[in-house]
Amino acid sequence: MGLSGQDFKNFLMKFDFQNVLLQYSSLMSTPSVPFWKIALVLVFGAILLLICFKTPDATNISNPGVLMELPSKVSNYWGFHLDPTPAEVNGLPSDTEFVRKEYESPEGDRIMCSIVLSGANKRSIHRPEACLPGQGWTIKSGEVLPIELSNGRKIEVMNLTLARPIELPNGKKKTLYSYYFYWFVGHDRTTPTHKSRIFYTSWDRVFKQENHRWAYCILHSKVTQGWGLPERDEAQTLELMKKFAGEIIPTFQKSFFIQSAPSEPSITP
Repeated sequence: MGLSGQDFKNFLMKFDFQNVLLQYSSLMSTPSVPFWKIALVLVFGAILLLICFKTPDATNISNPGVLMELPSKVSNYWGFHLDPTPAEVNGLPSDTEFVRKEYESPEGDRIMCSIVLSGANKRSIHRPEACLPGQGWTIKSGEVLPIELSNGRKIEVMNLTLARPIELPNGKKKTLYSYYFYWFVGHDRTTPTHKSRIFYTSWDRVFKQENHRWAYCILHSKVTQGWGLPERDEAQTLELMKKFAGEIIPTFQKSFFIQSAPSEPSITP
């Protein structure tokens, strides 16, 4: 939605004007920065603030881009219901919706699938990078990964490589690795990055008067090599997850319900 009067007041209260003035004074005293560049930045910022202030609140709350129901079976994987954690229930707004299942193949491979759907309060959706360390995981790397879906279309997801120290019965510690796919789904938007989601949220509120109910979609699987059967290394685990993602995403993401010709992955601004 647009920036309301109360939101604007809160923005002004939290804004660090002293720091901005110091930065402005520093720029003005730097001979290498032309005055016209400084003026252009100030004018552009003023225009953005004016647009946000003058734009009325978006009353058009869009329909979710996902179906809040996961299939019982995906390929040869059977799904088992999982409840949200007490921390999620207590820490997120009451109108947040959850659906989560852990899928297991006959060989013992396990992949967790979760969807968190925001309500009117957008605190339901956050950067995964902000909460995973609190769960004991260290993010080793992240990359945007293209996924080919079973209907011939494509989607981009963010793939995080995670690591977590596990204490063994003998007191020694061993590192457990896993892969964590996530992406965000709006009414007619799909993006693998939090940055792009924020951009689309603001853009569509201002120019389309649309308020997205974002869904935060997750797939997570551990690398089992060295931890018991089935022994899957990183490459095998990643391949299993990509194949599983291609099968399950068209079952709940509405934009992929209808069979269509292959398309290019979504562009991330």
